[in-house]
Amino acid sequence: MRPLLPAFLSSLTLRAPARTLARLRQVAGLRECTSAAATSPQLVPVTHAESGEVYRVLRRSSRLLRPVPEREMTRLFRLTEWERHYQQASTAAVRIAGVDEAGRGSLAGPVVAAACVLPEDVWIEGVNDSKLLSAEARDELFAAICGPHSGIAVGVGIVEHDVIDTVNILQATVLAIQKAVRAVPGAAPTRVLVDGLLPRALIAADATTPASPMVGIVQGDRLCMSIAAASVVAKVTRDRLMEELDARYPGYEFAVNKGYPTPRHLELLSALGPSPMHRRTYAPVKRWLEQQHVEGNGASEEM
Repeated sequence: MRPLLPAFLSSLTLRAPARTLARLRQVAGLRECTSAAATSPQLVPVTHAESGEVYRVLRRSSRLLRPVPEREMTRLFRLTEWERHYQQASTAAVRIAGVDEAGRGSLAGPVVAAACVLPEDVWIEGVNDSKLLSAEARDELFAAICGPHSGIAVGVGIVEHDVIDTVNILQATVLAIQKAVRAVPGAAPTRVLVDGLLPRALIAADATTPASPMVGIVQGDRLCMSIAAASVVAKVTRDRLMEELDARYPGYEFAVNKGYPTPRHLELLSALGPSPMHRRTYAPVKRWLEQQHVEGNGASEEM
């Protein structure tokens, strides 16, 4: 059985989209993550052979009875180079957040950002860019990262489709990132590592919040553990939101395409027209609306 929605999301009803979106705007971050899987994550102390340091490795499933492979330990050590760099460069206490988003290229639904702050001695076995992981691995990692015993602080920011249409997707992504960072429990991060190049709008916003300076890392979800963790949280959270929207608008197969412009989604969009959750400013949706407008004007002139 696949993991359930986080409790704060599963409580939402989709009978009234406007009410649902208003509720999402109030979400400050992940309050609880639960799983119906028969396995449970675990923290295992492991000594890194090269450095001699002892780390607690978060294993996504209790089925993993074998020791953590040395090759994986080497990969995880390299994956934490960015975090170690900023930890070692500071004489004061540091709190490093990794940030990633999901849903920028989707034709429907929200854009979601996540921020993850890992304890300095915690590594996450198997974590990687969420796009490189299977759905099962993402679900198990999501449950492990958000679990009550991981020690990982998680914040989520959600910006709805109507806001995306109003301010554009780049600005909406900036808003989602800012929401996610603010939603991280505890003290504000002292450094924020963001996947990809920082947009100008985020650089400008960063200048007003010197307490949490931001650094963009190209392919950060493959090079930085905290960003990789955030990529898993953002994608799984958004995927489950789209599955909930699929129950409300089953004709668009949102549970399968997650709102992205697959050939099948474009075919359904052409046949059915956009749902209330589609982004009106995105080209395929905009073209359909313009075509309907042209055809409507033509019919009016013939009358």
